[in-house]
Amino acid sequence: MPDKILMEGMYFHNHTGVNEPEKQYGQVFIVDVELELFEMKATESDLLADTISYSAAYDVIRQIFATEAYDLVERLCGVIAGSLFSAFELLYGVTVTVRKPNAPITGTFSSMGAQIHRTRQKND
Repeated sequence: MPDKILMEGMYFHNHTGVNEPEKQYGQVFIVDVELELFEMKATESDLLADTISYSAAYDVIRQIFATEAYDLVERLCGVIAGSLFSAFELLYGVTVTVRKPNAPITGTFSSMGAQIHRTRQKND
């Protein structure tokens, strides 16, 4: 089982959505990310170079929410995963969850969203 870095409950405002009010006014998204490494050498070395900086990973995610908007949260999840793989060579796998606590649905719920899990391909 890979070692993991957990990034939970990140809040961002964005205009992703299929409905016109979502696109025009935007809404809050809650993002959770699990970064997987084969072995987190930092557990022995205590060196930032031997792990993935969650500050740097947060900046990658924040930049996506600041500059991109899509119709579907599924696409947003995929863009986040791909950007994290591009940014961090040590990253083996990633789970991305994007939730909309105010999704435009009639009913009682805490959030709606999507979750994906991706692993680095051998040729990446």
